Amino acid sequence: MQNNKRNFIIILALASIVIFFSLKNDYKSIIKAFSSINMLWLMAGVFMNIVIYHLADSLFIYYYCHQFKKDYSLMDAIKVEQAGVFFSAITPSSSGGQFAQILVFQKQNISTSRSASMLMLSFISWQTVLVFFGLLVLVFNYNGMLSHFNIGFSVVIIGFLVNFIVIVGLFLSAFSKKFHDFILNKLIPFLGKFRLFKKLKDNQNKTKVWLQLFRDEFQVMLSHPKLMLYRLGTDLFKIIVLYTAPFLAAKAIGVNIGFDKIIFILIMSTFMYMITSIIPIPGGAGGSEGTFVLLMNLIFASATTSVMLMWRILTYYLPMLISFGVFANIKELRKDD
Repeated sequence: MQNNKRNFIIILALASIVIFFSLKNDYKSIIKAFSSINMLWLMAGVFMNIVIYHLADSLFIYYYCHQFKKDYSLMDAIKVEQAGVFFSAITPSSSGGQFAQILVFQKQNISTSRSASMLMLSFISWQTVLVFFGLLVLVFNYNGMLSHFNIGFSVVIIGFLVNFIVIVGLFLSAFSKKFHDFILNKLIPFLGKFRLFKKLKDNQNKTKVWLQLFRDEFQVMLSHPKLMLYRLGTDLFKIIVLYTAPFLAAKAIGVNIGFDKIIFILIMSTFMYMITSIIPIPGGAGGSEGTFVLLMNLIFASATTSVMLMWRILTYYLPMLISFGVFANIKELRKDD
């Protein structure tokens, strides 16, 4: 809990610094943009990024849990989803989201094995769609991106490779016994020589149990292809909503931009999230804003900073505040064990 408070303070501090420097040299145009908000487009942005985006995840959780717990409600699913949103927002690399969700699942009498299986499926699906989407953009727009960026493009490639390595490692862990043994007998002892990874070696038996559990649960997931397709479809939809959010943010503050720019925005967003996914700061605070300005300046020009602030409100700050309100009022967490 102490770490979460610290992370929350870090986020607020970094956000304040970013907003200060954003307003410092361009405050007049930003104030002008936010004083003439198009309410119709703002409501569209809120509806897509606050309601539809998060409802898609909640519906999947409901669909999954309702199969074996018939009294499981959509509101129960929303509580789990929002707990994940809040703790993902305040922990480095979104690492605390799934742990918070498991806690809420336990209070809802969903077994740890079932909740872990669902969350594992969700993580694998998200990484798969993320990498597949990024690969498509890289293949079909490589020359275009290379002509726009030098150092920035190198960071994009690093971000893609990190996500690619993660998903390959997950699939190898699930299907390859040799890779499984390599991690346990070669990689962990080697990393254990370094002080930073000493605990990993000390917990080698726990790692072995986790890997075996992962392989078993993955095989269970493969026996439910409809569930996997549902999850993949949900994540594809979510990524499209997330990647087109800058368009709605721009429209909300009155930027004159045509629908013909949506594809380019989607491409820029793909690379932006590849970069921010490797920033180990809660919510990518600071790095997300800087990356947005770097990439989206090609589209929004002088309005980039204003669009960035609205985009960050729609996709991060507002969802974080709403999810905090939901999480703080989950009655199950206030019950005595």
